[in-house]
Amino acid sequence: MPQLARGLGARIAGRPAWSIASAPERLGKPYPGAPVVPPECGAIEQPYESAMARLSPTQARAFRLLALGDRPDVSVREAAAALDVLPADAGALLESLVDVHLLESAEDDRYRYQEALRMFARDRAFVLDGPAATQAALTRLVRAHSAMLT
Repeated sequence: MPQLARGLGARIAGRPAWSIASAPERLGKPYPGAPVVPPECGAIEQPYESAMARLSPTQARAFRLLALGDRPDVSVREAAAALDVLPADAGALLESLVDVHLLESAEDDRYRYQEALRMFARDRAFVLDGPAATQAALTRLVRAHSAMLT
């Protein structure tokens, strides 16, 4: 953590036009998969990379693709649709991600990302899964969400 604080401090100190209020907004990557990564991102993302490396390919895919929605949480039914698996399989995957502290169990069969983890997973989905897979998962997720509203 001291390395992270030093990196953030140096970045802000090198930009006198930045206000403290605008610094958090400006510190992020400009877009998912951006080729230029601010130095502090490596320190922030390294633990997430390590955690993701310990996942099975199926867990890692679920972790990435379920972060694509615009909500910080996902239901078992939405996860099943997005991942194109049976609800029982989606539930088991979600529970396995809770077991390794990448998701939190919430009420009513819902599972929640912490915001930093969600943004990390979303970024990795665009990079590792590609446009076709992310679009397909999002389409299935939106259809499942819409069906629940009707």
